[in-house]
Amino acid sequence: MNGYRRILAIVNGSARTAAVLRMAGDLARHHDAALTVGFCLDPLTGVYVTPEISASVVQMGVQQREDARARVVEAAQAEAGRSGLELPIIDIDAGVGGSALMQARVADLVVMGQRDDDDPTDPAPDIGPRIIMGAGVPVLFVPYAGEFACCGKRVLIAWAGTRESTRALHDALPMMREAEWIEVMQFIDAADADGPDSLDEAIALLAGHGLKAMKSRQVLRTPSIGERILSPGTADASVAEILLSRVADERVDLLVMGAYGHARALETILGGVTRTVLNSMTVTTMMSH
Repeated sequence: MNGYRRILAIVNGSARTAAVLRMAGDLARHHDAALTVGFCLDPLTGVYVTPEISASVVQMGVQQREDARARVVEAAQAEAGRSGLELPIIDIDAGVGGSALMQARVADLVVMGQRDDDDPTDPAPDIGPRIIMGAGVPVLFVPYAGEFACCGKRVLIAWAGTRESTRALHDALPMMREAEWIEVMQFIDAADADGPDSLDEAIALLAGHGLKAMKSRQVLRTPSIGERILSPGTADASVAEILLSRVADERVDLLVMGAYGHARALETILGGVTRTVLNSMTVTTMMSH
């Protein structure tokens, strides 16, 4: 990929809307890309005890949506003034088969905020997993806490030699053009420590794009059968903790990783590392599936 030409920023009027648009605006200017703002907030619906309660809830949902859209319009206008970009706003919905996925699929990159359960302006549902698993394009998440002035100078790549991690590495290439420091980290079980290593191939791929990277291997202790029964996510939590610790130690501003899981009819099931990083990220994170 030579660069991103179409960027979609998905926002819902939460407290991080301005930060998401700022990140998307900076990327759009850097890559000479068109930026579209997708306002995604489905109103409250459901079946309630009485028609009066149902009507009241629906009206609350309509008002909630109008207020959220007004915040998005205000933030988009501010970003347009800052960046000099045109920021058209489109309304998209996150339902199964909704327009959010369709709009994401015709973008080169999706930028959105990390879900914040403590933000009253960040209403359910969390559509991040659905976009990751169903859009077929890279998704860049901006954490709900912290300030992120740059993205792509210091990069940590989680490498597994799988289709997902390979896709993530390729999708992140335009983001790493001006990287000053890149590390490719691979996690292996202790039982496979003497097995084949695909890190050199990943480093060679980056070198072919003019990017110099260092490599590291993290050997994980294989949990006992008892540990797996009592805590099935032990290994996954360890991987996520190591990644986030490395992010902090090396002042990483971009974490790149494959997203693992599968989609069923009405829900998305994420792998343990993917889910943990989504919930605990401390740095701008790109995921690809």
